[in-house]
Amino acid sequence: MKRRHYFALAMLGALILWVGHNIRVLIDRPGEVRVVSESGRYLMENVPVGGWLVPFDDLAYLRFIDRSNQKQVYRTPLFSQTPLDMRDYEDDGTVGIVWISLFKADGHIEIAMPNWEPHWLNYFISNTPYEVADEQADCRKPENAWRYIWDVLSYWLGLSDYWCTPTQQLIDRGKP
Repeated sequence: MKRRHYFALAMLGALILWVGHNIRVLIDRPGEVRVVSESGRYLMENVPVGGWLVPFDDLAYLRFIDRSNQKQVYRTPLFSQTPLDMRDYEDDGTVGIVWISLFKADGHIEIAMPNWEPHWLNYFISNTPYEVADEQADCRKPENAWRYIWDVLSYWLGLSDYWCTPTQQLIDRGKP
């Protein structure tokens, strides 16, 4: 009986290591498209995400690298590459591409991409606080990972027809 427990623990450990390795591979993956901001300070890379953890989705994230401090890297949450437009812009307060902006002062990101949806890998890939433009998204990042997991599971099990938190659903729908 103890062998079964050890085997189950070993398999669980192997699964955790495998998922962790695959997430590290996604984070370290080179960018496919690179754009330098007008000032030359920021390098923006579109990094496609694929593989075993997201086999059927056409997802990517944007990596902002501060060229004056190479260790300062901002990674956005995952987004669909379908509406992606890599035309860049920069002003005194923000730098980014058409749907995604990095605020220079505090380093947070705003996503204005149509039909943006959260993804469970955002908790591991995105290292930057972000917000979603109200007029563009039905769903935003929940308060914590457990709430997100609960919302997704309740949606999959048919307990909910909307997988954002109930409070967030009211906010998204414009009700007080």
